[in-house]
Amino acid sequence: MQDVLRRFVCVRLDGRQSPENAALKNEYGPVILGNVQNRIVSPTGENLAALPVHFATDRLVRYLHDWSAVYPGVDEPGVSDRPLPYVASTHQALNVAACDARLLVVIVVGDDDATAGLEALARPLAWWPEFAGRFHFSAARSGDPTLATVTGPPRPPAPSLCLVEPDAFGMAGRMVSAFVPGVGLDRVLAAARAALAGHAAGFRNLTVVEKFQLHTELGERPWSYA
Repeated sequence: MQDVLRRFVCVRLDGRQSPENAALKNEYGPVILGNVQNRIVSPTGENLAALPVHFATDRLVRYLHDWSAVYPGVDEPGVSDRPLPYVASTHQALNVAACDARLLVVIVVGDDDATAGLEALARPLAWWPEFAGRFHFSAARSGDPTLATVTGPPRPPAPSLCLVEPDAFGMAGRMVSAFVPGVGLDRVLAAARAALAGHAAGFRNLTVVEKFQLHTELGERPWSYA
């Protein structure tokens, strides 16, 4: 499955984020009664086909192979040349990470800071086989209000790279560790492994009823995509 998925670029659209996203959702939908609609789109934006969610894994792999053969693409770049798969905003990234039960890597920069050095530290967390698919990524200015919802040790001054564990519903997060430019890659990788192990040990696989009950216990909080 991983081999064939590397031939695709995965894009997640939330129509509530902006008028542009709403228009794209309508174009590539339809979305019926709020249900997610997965589509296969060509490199030129052509709406090709639905991506079935009820296929058995082996049948889904064959289906994806058939489409990737139509658009074979070019050779995959090396890890050092691949961009980070940023979610559009840290606000959304925290929510998406909670929904996917993943950790979040946040690159925090000041008004004039470049992200290049920190991105080099983060790329292995996105593309090495050991870590691929286990983190979401976002970039934030130091004044981003979403960062105020992240508790834990004091965040170092920007620029910095932070590993964040979202709460159950993506309304807040806990900073697991943070690094400034110049830190060794081995320290980042060791922290990532420890964060993943801690996250897995504390993960609760709740039923839908249990999730609603937990949401009720936590209480209503002002959190929206407006």
